[in-house]
Amino acid sequence: MSISRRTLLAASPLALATPLAMTAGSKLWAADSDADAEDHTFEEFTAKSEESAERGVKWMLKTMQRDGSCGIDIGQASDIGCSAVVGLALLAQGNTQVEGPRSREVRKIVGYLLRCIDHMPSDDITSSTSTQLQNKIGRHAHTFFAALFLSQVMGEGIDPDAIRPKLGKLVSTICKMQTSEGHWGGNSWAPTLGTVSGWCALRGSHFAGFAVEGNANRTADHLVKQIGRAHV
Repeated sequence: MSISRRTLLAASPLALATPLAMTAGSKLWAADSDADAEDHTFEEFTAKSEESAERGVKWMLKTMQRDGSCGIDIGQASDIGCSAVVGLALLAQGNTQVEGPRSREVRKIVGYLLRCIDHMPSDDITSSTSTQLQNKIGRHAHTFFAALFLSQVMGEGIDPDAIRPKLGKLVSTICKMQTSEGHWGGNSWAPTLGTVSGWCALRGSHFAGFAVEGNANRTADHLVKQIGRAHV
């Protein structure tokens, strides 16, 4: 029996936890909701949503170049972060390196990112410092997204051992560049979004088998403090 990535994720404990956690609270409005249930049946995927998603995927793939990289727009230069985000979108559609209608594209993106890591400077996956993505969420944005994508394809490829040391290099860089306060700098348009992206990269890497707990906890503490200040 073949089970897609999306079907497996939908059946995971995390997916099941939400309705279970909501059970007690739902009783408060169950009486009012019963009458509307027949008229408002929830459908996670509809023909229209699937069509819209497919249009988005087709557009993103138009930004892909022969080497597996993607740009910020059609015909634009290669962008590491955008390449990783396209890869994440393809994974969300149920593709892996070995399964799915876009498996070839996933493999190409993996190959491109691994080559970037082979030639990366010591402090980031790219020597660029003012790309659109970096201006938005911070200097290490490309490293964050590359690490997050690679952490999600770990174990789903033909040769998983090819990814582990490269991802480990990114994880070490992310941990090394983290400040003592738990963030990665504030010189961007949305530094908190950059911090969240860094935390997501560490979290994904943790579940891929890398030891990042201390750094992830430091980031979580920083975000909690930022939320507290926002409500003062």
